[in-house]
Amino acid sequence: MSRLAPSILTSNLLQITQNCRSDMHQPDEQGLIARVVGDHLDNAFGERIDEDAIKKGYQEFVVILERDEEHVECFNLATLISLAREAAIERTRYVLAKKS
Repeated sequence: MSRLAPSILTSNLLQITQNCRSDMHQPDEQGLIARVVGDHLDNAFGERIDEDAIKKGYQEFVVILERDEEHVECFNLATLISLAREAAIERTRYVLAKKS
């Protein structure tokens, strides 16, 4: 699981993507660069990138977002998927509640 509290994780994600479109179309045109390291999907170790884990083939996927050399954030891919799922579930609940 992420080592960051969900509110901090969300805040960091919103901050580094603040100049991007909400649908994240062409974020490179807003200066956002993404790299991914890792070899499997899990979130037991959070956003940590560990050279030993890379060598042993046990590095969880980590998304590295970079807006400039000074603004870099790392996010565990499984945790990002979790955030997206939670948002989708909440949106579905909201839509269903409005219909009833």
